[in-house]
Amino acid sequence: MPDATGTADDIWRNLVAGADRGRTANPVLDPDDHSPVAVVLTCSDARVPPSLVFDEPRNRLFEVRVPGGGLDDTVREAIDFAVDHLHVPLVVVLGHENCAAVGLAVQTRDAGTEPGTLGATVAAIRRSVGDASADDAIAAHVRSTVADLRTTIGDAATVVGAITHLGSGRLEVVDTD
Repeated sequence: MPDATGTADDIWRNLVAGADRGRTANPVLDPDDHSPVAVVLTCSDARVPPSLVFDEPRNRLFEVRVPGGGLDDTVREAIDFAVDHLHVPLVVVLGHENCAAVGLAVQTRDAGTEPGTLGATVAAIRRSVGDASADDAIAAHVRSTVADLRTTIGDAATVVGAITHLGSGRLEVVDTD
């Protein structure tokens, strides 16, 4: 794996070289073929790339990534686009252990303080986790997001939830019924 340390220029050179390696290592895609089989809403955390979590090649997952995997108008529009225009039949809400955004939501809720960093995002996550304990907050956030999307999407797609465990790579299906 190339070195990801150094100056921004060094990192950029490594990324460009990686893109060239990737072009030769991965099959070239038909630019007109955009037919993912699932939407994955997850955190923007670099440790949780959905294609690696689910061992899927390019063009299989429509990834929507925002801090904490929360819902806002832009996220809803992206999911609606995939479901309505690309006819994606499955939406996966993927949480992960040690999520900083969910942790910040619980921490500020318990301290009675307002979030500074990621203010609107953390406020929305606080609403979704309710009074869940720190240990249960990620599952509560996934359940709440699944319920919200099921209301929004209706029967247009199936919505499920899961949590990926960073240390083991284990996928935990979250009961959302």
